[in-house]
Amino acid sequence: MLTATADGRLTRSRPYGHIDYPWRAAFDLIGPEPSRFYAALITQALRFGLPARRRLGPLVAFLGRSDIPQAPLAAALRAAARRAPRPELDRLVHSLTEAWPRLAAVAEGLNETPPQLSALALERRSALTVFAFGEHSNPLLVLKVPSPNSAGVERELHALRLAAPAAISPRIFGPVADGWAQEALAGAPLRVEPLSPAAARGLAWTPDLDELGRALTRLAEVTTHRRPPDDLVVPIERALAHGRMPDATHRLATAAWRDVRRLEVSVLRHGDTSPQNCLFSGGRLTGLVDWEDAAPHGAPGWDTLNVALAYLDHGVGLRRWSQPLVLECFTHAWTGAFGRGARDAARAAARAAAVPEQLLDPLELCVFAWRVGRRLANPSFYPTSASTAARMLEVAAYA
Repeated sequence: MLTATADGRLTRSRPYGHIDYPWRAAFDLIGPEPSRFYAALITQALRFGLPARRRLGPLVAFLGRSDIPQAPLAAALRAAARRAPRPELDRLVHSLTEAWPRLAAVAEGLNETPPQLSALALERRSALTVFAFGEHSNPLLVLKVPSPNSAGVERELHALRLAAPAAISPRIFGPVADGWAQEALAGAPLRVEPLSPAAARGLAWTPDLDELGRALTRLAEVTTHRRPPDDLVVPIERALAHGRMPDATHRLATAAWRDVRRLEVSVLRHGDTSPQNCLFSGGRLTGLVDWEDAAPHGAPGWDTLNVALAYLDHGVGLRRWSQPLVLECFTHAWTGAFGRGARDAARAAARAAAVPEQLLDPLELCVFAWRVGRRLANPSFYPTSASTAARMLEVAAYA
């Protein structure tokens, strides 16, 4: 229930529960739905957070690959959370309720009459992300309020408009208060299994990955621009200047970059196609979320190669973690059926953007060189080192 204070602020008769890990979060205690959804997000963060890299890695990795019961975790979160009012969240929920008829007019599946809403708010780098719930466990919609000094929400809105014809992204419902409401896609993240060198030898390009590859091909087809990718030059030239590659690989990468410099097409790049951002329900892809890092003029095929490489990293991160182990698993997977499937899917996306056939192989190598350059510039941001990325480039050059 909303009540007004003497100065006109809206408050709720019951407080929010606050948790600071793994995100700073506040969840409405009116109903159980927000805490249950937050429990699901925590287990996802554990599974997709490369748990083997963390302190007490074997134990955390065991938890990450286990199916933690959601109901007990949600109950523990509600019991352990600090109770406090959040008037600013109450105002956002109130604004959503007031805007509901307008939102329902454009949002398929929303009833015209607003339900009693409860909320889960996550404080992330680019936005305060508010999930709004009715009487069911899945959120009805998502509201993103831009963080100060961040252009992430602006980039996401632009990307969602460009991606709409491909039908793989949330729909935008319109502005509400200081944020933007969008569709809450159903589904769970792309399933990743623990990966060892032995498992990597026989790893297949799965039907889910195949469907994701086709969706990224549609995205490339509908967002092709007649201008060069603007995200390749600096990282690739940094990688080529650094000298971490063997001479033969350096010559191949240099020749590939000389060819790709002539590329005159680009596509919308999601920029973070890790498995946790690729949602599936009932064996079907429902879409990709979190487009804050999107770039309108990215390299064709980049997103597909990125999800394949992230899939391998997350699999290794569920068992043990070391740079040599990551490289060994990558080598076995990339020279086998998994690598062939990934390359075929990336090339299909590049062909959909009208990349000339003679540039398909050079473009793949340039994506691997890009990864080296990015790690040289920001080594602490990436789980794999620049040296490991350079060895991956060497494997890819001869696969």
